[in-house]
Amino acid sequence: MTAGGIALAVAVAAALAGCASLSPPAPESDSVDRAALAAPFIAEGRLSARRGNDGVAGQFSWRHESAHDTIDLTSPLGQTIARLDGDAGGVKIERPDGRVDVAQDWDTLTARSLGLTLPVGGLSAWLRGFPREGSRYTFERDERNRPSLLRQDGWEVTYAYAEPDATHATRLTLRYSGADPIEVRIVVDRWAVAAPAKVNLFLNIVGRRSDGYHLLESLFVLIDWCDTITLRRRADAEIVRVGDVADVSEADDLAVRAACALREATGFGDGVTIEMCKRIPQGAGLGGGSSDAASVLLALNRLWSLRLPRSELAAIGAQLGADVPFFVGGESALARGIGDVLTPVSIPVYWLALALPSIRVSTRSIFAELQLAPMSSLSLTPMPPSAKMNVFSEGYGRNDLVAIAMARFPAIGQARTALLQASPHARMTGSGGCVFAAFSSAREAQQALRHVPQEIEGRVVRTLARHPLSAFV
Repeated sequence: MTAGGIALAVAVAAALAGCASLSPPAPESDSVDRAALAAPFIAEGRLSARRGNDGVAGQFSWRHESAHDTIDLTSPLGQTIARLDGDAGGVKIERPDGRVDVAQDWDTLTARSLGLTLPVGGLSAWLRGFPREGSRYTFERDERNRPSLLRQDGWEVTYAYAEPDATHATRLTLRYSGADPIEVRIVVDRWAVAAPAKVNLFLNIVGRRSDGYHLLESLFVLIDWCDTITLRRRADAEIVRVGDVADVSEADDLAVRAACALREATGFGDGVTIEMCKRIPQGAGLGGGSSDAASVLLALNRLWSLRLPRSELAAIGAQLGADVPFFVGGESALARGIGDVLTPVSIPVYWLALALPSIRVSTRSIFAELQLAPMSSLSLTPMPPSAKMNVFSEGYGRNDLVAIAMARFPAIGQARTALLQASPHARMTGSGGCVFAAFSSAREAQQALRHVPQEIEGRVVRTLARHPLSAFV
């Protein structure tokens, strides 16, 4: 491979990863769902690029998590061309000969590799069928409402689909018509989807039904900490999980059960292979298992071309767990009843400091103990009909399960005490054991973690307005 070809390959890979440093959209410009752009994913496939007399062909493996990207480039014979690794704080290229090239951002790296300034910030979004944030574009769709042609920043992106009912483009052609034309062809062989966690900004117990179920009012919001699920269509009718999930058998895995429930509800005969990459801790009150189930329902609805409405997917999800319909719904919601009555709400973006004790809390056991508590011991505060509320006011600033959880798991109390030093509104999410405090900036949330003891994991996340797969229905 020529030096020009290697430079072109590196530049294309840097362009793909360029979304890590995207600027906010200009007020007068069209904008897209940042949640979908920021969601973690894995993509593997083949690419070729040509600029003048220089050309390159090879394979890529791209992992994107939050603002961090890792891209491995290999030749058609499997030889390493380069590894790119970086985030908003800086980027680097590692080459087989040991050379390392460091730059402040992907745009600088691209310009250095190619020797010209090239608008690359949108390539990552275009690969997934979105326009780039911050500039004007024209977008054409086919008769199935799938992306077919996108023009933006001097690029023309053409989408092609392997099958008539396919929902993700498997072949893309990108042409840059500037003074120094470039053409890039990409074939995507594998996609993985995100399953985001949630937090309960409050959780109030407001009564108990005659059958023993507790009535609650809670505000659910999605956060940008996600599991990743890879789905591959199978030629047979089997539903198979590959890889292990700690302490969860395949039969008990909500993701597998969701696939089985969807097939049973629809009578669809194809199989699927499910591969899980777990990041959300279990037993933390973050809804990881329910989110996995919802993402499988949403993704298989597309992969299997079922075209079920969101309401039917939510009804199937409700059979798997009380939180699954919320994740299928795809946006912040006020939950009432036994958690089954959802009202979408709009809330500001928050940055959350999470404190995560190394414990695993059983939701069932917490509610079983609550069952023994007299209702007079709970401060029942039903909310007014309006969905407009100050979720960090005195009336809503609590979780009625926290006393039981802290009594059983003292580490929850330790985490809560630590974050209370940074915010008077620190509280537990769900049935525990994660504790969080909300702030208006990432910097404030990061500073709050200084109070968290070293033996308790700390993490900063951001709330999401929409589920990364919200457009799948």
